[in-house]
Order: sequence, then C-alpha cells, then structure tokens
Amino acid sequence: MSKLHAHAVRRVFLFAPLIFCVSVAVSFSSVSSGTGFLVGELPVVVTNYHIAAGAKQIRITFRDGRTAKGKVLRLDRRNDLALIGFDKAPEVEARFRIAHSDRVKPGQEVYVMGYPRPGELGNSLSITKGMIAPIVGFNGDNGQFRVAAQMSRGNSGGPLVDAKGRVIGVVCSGPASTTSGPGKVDVPQEANFAVKSSLLKSMLADFAEEDVPDEGELPDLTGDKIFAAYRDAVVFIEASGKPEKAEKVEPSGGRERQPRNAGLGIWRKVVRKAREKNEAAGWARKARDNVAKGNWAEAIRAATAAIALDPTLSGPYADRCFAYYKRTLYDDAVADCESAVDLDPINDLAYSYRALAYCEKGLIDQALLDAVRAVDLSPSNMSY
Repeated sequence: MSKLHAHAVRRVFLFAPLIFCVSVAVSFSSVSSGTGFLVGELPVVVTNYHIAAGAKQIRITFRDGRTAKGKVLRLDRRNDLALIGFDKAPEVEARFRIAHSDRVKPGQEVYVMGYPRPGELGNSLSITKGMIAPIVGFNGDNGQFRVAAQMSRGNSGGPLVDAKGRVIGVVCSGPASTTSGPGKVDVPQEANFAVKSSLLKSMLADFAEEDVPDEGELPDLTGDKIFAAYRDAVVFIEASGKPEKAEKVEPSGGRERQPRNAGLGIWRKVVRKAREKNEAAGWARKARDNVAKGNWAEAIRAATAAIALDPTLSGPYADRCFAYYKRTLYDDAVADCESAVDLDPINDLAYSYRALAYCEKGLIDQALLDAVRAVDLSPSNMSY
C-alpha cells in the first residue's frame, strides 16, 4: 500500500462514519459482494455505499437465478447507503415497506435477511432473528442501531425488518471477522450495526421527489412468514472493477485502535456531537419553515433528517405530525405527536396537532382531551 493510500486510510479511520460500516462485505479482490433489496414501486435496489462505490460493473442476481445489470444512481458515503438502478427484473409479488426507525425500542424483535458467506453457503438467502440492542450505533452514532443478531460477510446491504416485515434499517457492519480452523472459516458475529430507515426514507424521498410512507399498520408475522412474503425482494449483488487489495478498516468490535491521545479522542467525540446537534437544529428550522409554507413533503423530509441527527428534539416530531396530518396519514401523525409529548410534555402544538388527527380518526374524546391540554398550556392561542 502506498504512503498516500495509508494516509488516506488513517484519515478515514479518524473522521468518517463509514468506517463502522465496512467489515461485513469488504472483499480483498477486485470483486465485492453483498445484499440488496427492493422497496415499494421504485425501480431501484437499496444497498451499501461500500459495496457499490467505485464499481465499474454491478450484477444483480434475483432469487430465481435471473440476473440484471446494475447502475449506481445515488450514493451517500456518510450514511453508507446506495441506490442501484437495473435494466430488467422479474415480477416481484411483494416489495418491502419502510417503517419509521425513530419508533424502534431497545429489545424489539427484528429479522435480518441476506446472503451470508457467498460461495461457502451456496449463495443461499437466509433469515436470522435478533433484537435491537442500544438504539444508537458505535460511539453513540444516532444514525445507526446496534443489532444483536448473527451476521457474516455478505449480509451488508440487506434489510433489517421488524415483526411486521417492514424495513427499519439497512445492515452495514459487524466487528472484525473472526476465523477458525485451518481453512479460516468465517464465524458469524452478534455485535452488528444497521443504518436507520429514517435516513433511507430521506434518500428515497429525495430520489423519488416525494415522501415514502410506511403504509400504516400491519399484523405481526413470524420469521417464516416474513421470509415467504419478501424473499423475492432480496437480491445478491456483485460489484467488480474495484481496486485490488482493498484495505480493510475494522470497527472497534475487532482490534481496538487506541488514539495516541485519549483526550484528543474525547474532544473529537464532543465536536462530532456538537456538529450533529447544529445540523439537527438546522433541519428542524427547515421543517418549521416548510410547515409554514405548506410544503408538506419537504417538511417531512427535513423533520426526519433532524430526528435522525438528534432524536431528543420534540419540535421536529410535532412538525412532522402536522405534515402527516395534512397528507391524511393520521396514524403516523398520532405516533409522531406521542413522541413529541413524551420528549416535551408542555409542547402545546403537539397536543393540538394530535387533536386534529384524532378528530379525523373519529376519536372525539381523545381529541377533546388533547385540545383542553393545549389550551391549558397556551391560553392566549384561541385557535385551539
């Protein structure tokens, strides 16, 4: 590896969030592979940035064996996300819906679908049950979940789904690969990460130029039912033409890289947190401005970005609640207002917006209670 390449790797290790999203699928040859999946009616495959970036050729293999040529449409290096277009595809009966990741709770049951250990396991699609550990990723990253589920190389880019079969995240990483035996067989790991679906929703909304709803409530499903329903929507991806001998960067779940100066490491963490809060505040302002202008899709997109960066803010939940209400997504509106008042019990706007959503749902008693609460909190605002 050249000195320039080594310097670049060191800089990536120190500053890029992507470093915690590379170890499940990185290849040491010019071909890397991973998993992708289809969402809604969009003609794209969702996968990871580190799988698709820099590839000269991409081949998508569907479960029935048919293949399609892929083309990179969008890349998000910071969040390790990529959208890949394709020239043709078999008919897929059910594609994934997307749920709001900001409603996910620690201990919640989840499933991971993907193509682990390609070649060794015959490129077979698998599903693994697990649960959400902390709702933040490595080093407190608010854009990720930590997932307690067995994953191996090849799972990168696959969907992390809830018990209703809705996508709540995109698998992006695990700890350093563990090997055993003379053949150094890959051993599945249980400390892994996934990019939150709120970031994917924003990326898809920007691509499609409209919001991507989660399509309401669905019944709980068992793992075998989820697999049967959505197996055709999960694809195997091979990306070729990448540089030979790609350097593998390991998250701290593997070999712990100690900073030369521990105080400097803490300072960087503080700076990163402050930067995220500033960015979140900026997106929150954009959400509020777009609500005032009646730009509901833009308001939803901006509020979602603010929540992803700082889930402790009450305002963006309330703003997104009202935007959902205006777009007749009343269940989503109620859920967001509940999050808003949980974070800030004196958020009068959240109570008033939820009252409106309750009215549309025919829940007049709950609407009256929320309206009274809003008036108690802000008596001068007679609009309630």
